[in-house]
Amino acid sequence: MRVAIIIGVVIGLSIHTAVWAKDEVELFYGYYADNEDLTVQTPSIQIWKDLGERATVNVKYTYESFVIEAPSADTPDVVTGATTVVGGQADGFDEVRQEFSGGATYRFDWATIAFNYFSSTEEDYESNAFSIAASQSFFQDNFTVTALYAKASDTVDNLYPQPNTEWPRDRETDTATLSVTQILTPNLWIGGGYSYSHLSGFLSNPTRKIRIEQPVGPNATFTSARIFDEFHPETRDRNTAFFRMKRYLETRTALDANLSYYFDDWGVNGYTTEFRLSHYLLDHLIIRPRYRFYSQQQADFFLPEVTEVSEFMTADDRLRDFDSHLLGIKLDIGLEMLDATFRDWRFTVSYDQYMESNRGFSGKILKANILQTSLRVPF
Repeated sequence: MRVAIIIGVVIGLSIHTAVWAKDEVELFYGYYADNEDLTVQTPSIQIWKDLGERATVNVKYTYESFVIEAPSADTPDVVTGATTVVGGQADGFDEVRQEFSGGATYRFDWATIAFNYFSSTEEDYESNAFSIAASQSFFQDNFTVTALYAKASDTVDNLYPQPNTEWPRDRETDTATLSVTQILTPNLWIGGGYSYSHLSGFLSNPTRKIRIEQPVGPNATFTSARIFDEFHPETRDRNTAFFRMKRYLETRTALDANLSYYFDDWGVNGYTTEFRLSHYLLDHLIIRPRYRFYSQQQADFFLPEVTEVSEFMTADDRLRDFDSHLLGIKLDIGLEMLDATFRDWRFTVSYDQYMESNRGFSGKILKANILQTSLRVPF
C-alpha cells in the first residue's frame, strides 16, 4: 500500500554550481509520527566522491518503513461517502519502500551539467526517474541560470482490485524548470523561477475506496452499501512559481525567505511562505529555527462526502481546502569542537512540528512530530 501523503519523488530544482570540495559520506535517519497512528522511519546512506577537480559522483540508498496501528474497538466505522484505505486502517499495516539513486556532476568551462537517476519500489508501486540539469554563471559569477528536465515513469498496482478491472497501470510525469539567481551585494542573494509538470495515466490512489449507499428493492425502500474506487482525471498540469532571498547580517546570522505559488488544472491552488534564521552560537555550532505556512484551495471535483457515482470521485483529504503550519529548530554541530580528530565532521539534528489548522474527514486536526538527524564524515 502506498501512503502518498508522505511518499513522493522529489527532484531538486537546482544543481551545485561547483563540484564538492571533498569526498563525504552521510548517514541519515528520519522519524515521523502523527495522531492518526502513522509512523514512518527513514534511514539512508549517501556517498559523494570526487573524480578529479571537475567531476563528482554520488550514490544513495534509502530504506523507509510505514506502520499504521490497528484502531481500537471503539473507533467508529467509515462514514458513507468518505475515503477509506482498504487493507490499512481496518487492520493496520506495515510496509517498506526501498530507494536507490545516483548521479554525476561535471563542471565544463562553459557550464555545469548534472545527471541523476532514481528508482523506488514498494509492494504496489514502482517508480523510475531521471533528471538532467545545466547551470551557467555570468557577470563574474554574480548571475546564474539553471535549466532542468526530469521524467518519471511509474507502475501502480492494486492489492485490493474491484472485479473486472485491469492492473497494474502506468503513470508518466514530465517536469521542466527554469531558475535564476542574482548576487546583489556581498550580503544579499535573491533567486526565483518557474516549474511546469505534465502528468498522464493513472493519477488516482488505488488504496483509497469510497462507500456509497444505493437504493435497492422494487420501491427503493432499502439501501445497500457498495464500494467504489476513487477516480481522478487522467491528465494533470502543474505550475509553480517560486522566489527565494538570503540576507547575511553582521551578527553572524543569515535570514532565508522562501515564497511559492502553485496552481493546476484540477482547480487546486496554494501558496507557501517559509522563513529560516541561521545563527552561529559558537564557532562550530549553528542554530536554525524555521516556520512554514501553506494554504490550499480544493480541487474542483473534491467532495467531503460522495453520495452518488460520477465521472470523477474523491474525498481525499489532500485535495481539500486546508491550511498547514510547520515550526521547527535545527542544530548544526561541527564535531571539531569536541576533538581535532573530527575535523570537518558535521552532525545535525532537527525537530519539526506539523499541524493542519482545519479538520479533515476523520474529524481530527492532523498533528505530526518529525525528527531528523545526519552525520557527514569526510574520507
